[in-house]
Amino acid sequence: LCSENDKEDNESDVERKGARSGAQKNSTTAKGETGAVSDTDKDAPGGGGRPATTASSGKVIEGNLGPLTATVKFINPYKNNWINADRLNELRKKVQDATKHHRVFLLRGSFHTVRRALVERGWVEKLDGFRVKAQASTSSSGFILEDLVSQLPERKPGESRKNHIAKCERSIMSRFLEHTPIDFLWTARREKADWLDLTKNSSLIINRFAKAPFTTKEGLCSALHDFHWFYEEGMSETYFPRCYNVWNPEELNEFVDNFRLTASMGLLKWLIERHATEEGLDAIIADDGNVPSTCITFALTRCKEYLDYCLHNDIDIEEDTKVWDHDWDVFLTHHYLLTHEDNRIQLLKEERDTDAIDNYLAEAKSVLEQIKSYWPQYALDGYLNIWIVKPGNKCRGRGIHLMNNIKQIIAMVNPPIVSKTRYVIQKYIGKFAVFSTNTLSPCSEGMHIPRIPYLHGSVCVTRWHACLEGGGGFKGLQPYEEHA
Repeated sequence: LCSENDKEDNESDVERKGARSGAQKNSTTAKGETGAVSDTDKDAPGGGGRPATTASSGKVIEGNLGPLTATVKFINPYKNNWINADRLNELRKKVQDATKHHRVFLLRGSFHTVRRALVERGWVEKLDGFRVKAQASTSSSGFILEDLVSQLPERKPGESRKNHIAKCERSIMSRFLEHTPIDFLWTARREKADWLDLTKNSSLIINRFAKAPFTTKEGLCSALHDFHWFYEEGMSETYFPRCYNVWNPEELNEFVDNFRLTASMGLLKWLIERHATEEGLDAIIADDGNVPSTCITFALTRCKEYLDYCLHNDIDIEEDTKVWDHDWDVFLTHHYLLTHEDNRIQLLKEERDTDAIDNYLAEAKSVLEQIKSYWPQYALDGYLNIWIVKPGNKCRGRGIHLMNNIKQIIAMVNPPIVSKTRYVIQKYIGKFAVFSTNTLSPCSEGMHIPRIPYLHGSVCVTRWHACLEGGGGFKGLQPYEEHA
């Protein structure tokens, strides 16, 4: 930027001192000697009687950012003597490197953490709406050094010198970037002009999506539902747990049907898994059991009806079997008692004399094996039938609930009084992975992890010491160093 060395600075100082002494002795002589150095001008931008510079005392330095006219000593009329030629060269080189590597960003709002993180990584900030009044220059694309420092921010009361210098340097670098397009935009609001900037720089990155509905959980759910238009039939459901925009009456009915069918399959899974334990039949039946065996028959019938629907065998059936809502309520109560409350099934006397349980087990295995081909998320579903209820317009995990009671879910998502909150319901991953030493095995749902109302993680990277206590509290954990 500036080519004067220390020797030239000393010579210019001697000339100015001679001019001042001549002006005091003879005003006429002083006027003749100020051809190279001007008189003392109290109205100059610097004030205080500092000599003002003329175009003849400046030099033009060509560079990538255009020619720059500068004077070494009187570079800043506001007496900020920290600005020198070396520092300006450093700022100019920093701007050139950032422009070359596409590291120019614009930040709207008081996001100091984001700004600090970008600056530490070599990015340079272009201030928003930075406009400088046009001034005389040696070229249409050149810079006058006084122009760079003429609009520096003033030092506020109580502001440290270090912070003020950093703020001034940001302003100078932003002035260098006046005609440079930005590469990254961080904003807290959505504006139409932001997307118009993409026409100037096709590689511009914006921290927000172009359409707001896509950023909400409702929009994400709708986008996931549209996967079947772009992928093979039946494949889109394998990419994400099934979800529903329950503010829509049609999707609410679909959720209720799916909830009931998932509970039917869950009871059959519970029957098979419990029988495979060391307790065997004792883990399923008991003389003092509170659940009748009719719940198994009910679940088998509903799963067979679903298979007939998938195989189109229900077309020839003249009359569909009517299942009333109160029948479903009774079954869901029995499902909860078995899977969550660890109750047992009570067999009648005539059933104990036969191999009723063995018949139930064989039939349940056969039905579930056939359902696997028509239920893409069969491996993800356990038997607890837990769903995640999420507000569609909130973030940071606020308002998320894990629920398994259909009546409580409907009361929340479809209250009698109209609510502004719209909910999205997503299936909780019943069988998630647990990393234990060098093995990877499915987590046992008997641990009752989902009893925590607000737990919505899908992976555990530790080993539990005890089951989770009812009501949402921890009963205890093994004191390992890390827990996830």
